[in-house]
Amino acid sequence: MCRSVPQMPVSATSTVTSPGPGRGSSAGPTRTDPGSVMTAARMGDRLQSQAAVGLDIHLSAWWTNCPFSRKVRVMEAVVYTGPGELSVADRPAPRPGPGEVVVDVSHVGICGSDLLIWAGGLDRVRPPVVLGHEFSGVVTDPNGCPGVAAGDRVVVEPLLACGECGACQAGQRHVCRRLRLIGIDVDGAAAAYVAVPAARLHRVPDRLSLRDAALAEPTAVAVHMVRRAGVGVADRVLVVGGGPIGALVAAVCRVAGAATLVVSEPNTYRREFLADLGFCTHDPAAQPGGADLAALAGGDGDGRDAAGRAVDGFDVAFELTGVPAGLAAAVGATATHGTVLLGGLPHGPVPVQVAEAVFKELSLVGSRVYTSADMADAVGLIASGAVPAGRLVTREVALPDAVDGAYESLRAGRDDMKILITP
Repeated sequence: MCRSVPQMPVSATSTVTSPGPGRGSSAGPTRTDPGSVMTAARMGDRLQSQAAVGLDIHLSAWWTNCPFSRKVRVMEAVVYTGPGELSVADRPAPRPGPGEVVVDVSHVGICGSDLLIWAGGLDRVRPPVVLGHEFSGVVTDPNGCPGVAAGDRVVVEPLLACGECGACQAGQRHVCRRLRLIGIDVDGAAAAYVAVPAARLHRVPDRLSLRDAALAEPTAVAVHMVRRAGVGVADRVLVVGGGPIGALVAAVCRVAGAATLVVSEPNTYRREFLADLGFCTHDPAAQPGGADLAALAGGDGDGRDAAGRAVDGFDVAFELTGVPAGLAAAVGATATHGTVLLGGLPHGPVPVQVAEAVFKELSLVGSRVYTSADMADAVGLIASGAVPAGRLVTREVALPDAVDGAYESLRAGRDDMKILITP
C-alpha cells in the first residue's frame, strides 16, 4: 500500500517553516582555540619576566616544542592531494581573514561529491585541499565580526559567490557563474577548525543538537529541490534514487503534503532503511525499464486513485541518480503536464526522451544547491522534528580514522546511509 503518506506534525499548507535564528548556549570548544593570540602572548610575557629574574628557561625552544603551541599552529585534517589520494595529515590551523570567523568543527558529513573528488572526477578541484562542506560547530574566534560571539553554535552555508555576475546582481548567488564551495574549491571542515565568512553563518537553536544540525546543508538541497518542483498538497511524487538526498527530498515532500510518495532504489539496504522511515519503496531491478512505476502513482499499483479514477503517472518525479536509466524511469513515470526535477549530476552525456517529454508536455526543471532562505528553513525543519534528518546517520567516525573507517567504507558501497566525522 502506497496511497497514504503519514503527515508530520507541521502545517500542510506550507512547504517549509523556520523558527528563525537563535543563539545557542554551548559552553564552547574543548580544544585549544587557534585564535587565542592574547593567551599565548601573556604566557610568553610571563616566562620572559621569570627568565629576567634568573630562571634558566630557554623560551624559544620551549615554545616551539610545547603541546599548546602545536595545537595552536597545527591540526589534523582530511586532505585530498590528487586522484585516488586521500589522507589524514597535519595542516596549519586557519587564521580568519577580514569578515571571517573561526569555527571549532563538531560534526562534518561525507557527501557523494567528496567521493567524486577523491576519484578525480571533479576537474575544478586544485589539490591539496581539505574536504568537508556539510558541518556544524562552535564559533571560537568571532574576529570582531558584528553579531557573532564566541560560543555561538552554528551551521555554515559553504557557498562563495563572486557578487559581480548577473546572477549575483539579481540576488541569485546560489547560481553564481563563478560559484566556489568551502570543502571543494577552498579548505573545508573535515578538520579541527575552519575559517568561514561570518555572513554565511546560521545559528543552531538550543533544542537542536550539533550532530543533527550537521545535516542542515543536504537538507537545504532537498528543500530547494522541492520548491523548484512546486510540490504541493495531494501531489503524487516519485523519487528516483534513495540515497541521503533522496531520503531528505522524500521527507520534505511529506511535509509539503504529498499524497502518494514512492522512492525507487535498487540497493536493498537503502530500500529497507527508507521503509523504516515510513516511505513506500520500489525496486527498479524487479521490472527493468520502470514499466510498473506509473501504476504505483495510483497508490495500490492498479493505476487508479482512491476515487477509482485513472491515474497515468506521477505529478512530480525527482531524478537524483544522473544515470540514463534513472532519467528514463522518471520521464516515463511522470503524468501528462507533470514535472521532472533534474537533481542528479551525470558523469557524461545522458540521452533524454525528448519525444515523450514533448507529447506529455512535461516540464524539465533543474536545481542547484540552495538559497540562504532554504538553509534557514532546513535548520527549522530539522529542529522541529518535521524532517528526521538525524535518523539518516548510521555511524560517527573520529577524524584520525576517517579515511579507512568512513570514506573507504562509502566508496566500497558498504551498508551505510550517512557517516559523520567528529574532529
